[in-house]
Amino acid sequence: MSTVVLEGSVYAELRPTKVADHDADGIAELMVKFDHSQVADLLEPADEVSITVDGEVGGILFSGTDTIRVIDKGDYRTIGDGY
Repeated sequence: MSTVVLEGSVYAELRPTKVADHDADGIAELMVKFDHSQVADLLEPADEVSITVDGEVGGILFSGTDTIRVIDKGDYRTIGDGY
């Protein structure tokens, strides 16, 4: 887990993690969490924000990109799911 990083600067928390087939396609996915305040500090509010996660798990390098929505609610930023 120490290699999984969001936008090259926010590392995945060591726990919780979960491996499961979340989208029922027959392929297990690894679920990780990132510190909310670090992610909120990194992202500016916008209708569409592209984010990238890179790392190595089980000796396999990976990179993934998604588009999310970031909403500024005063002192609290809401980070929504992609489309």
